[in-house]
Amino acid sequence: MAAEEVDVIKHLIEVEREASEIVLEAQKKADTLVNSAKSQADEEFRKSYSKLVEEFDSQENTAREIISSQHNSEIQNYRESLNDLQKDVSGFNSALDSILFA
Repeated sequence: MAAEEVDVIKHLIEVEREASEIVLEAQKKADTLVNSAKSQADEEFRKSYSKLVEEFDSQENTAREIISSQHNSEIQNYRESLNDLQKDVSGFNSALDSILFA
């Protein structure tokens, strides 16, 4: 009877070892799948992120060009309006005379 019990225990230990191997292989397979999915998700994120950054950079550059063009146009218009003003030299001189020598 003792030999029969030892055989049963040996068999149970063998079954437990096989189950442990199956679980270990399943864990390795799961880790591989998770790592693969993570790598794929990271790559998709990088692509999407790069695309968004390029779009924002393009929009920023366009906005800068528009603002710069408007600014230059306004400065040019202001300069032209200053050049178009008539200078009243005699009125300026008499104003200075009245301020300085009065």
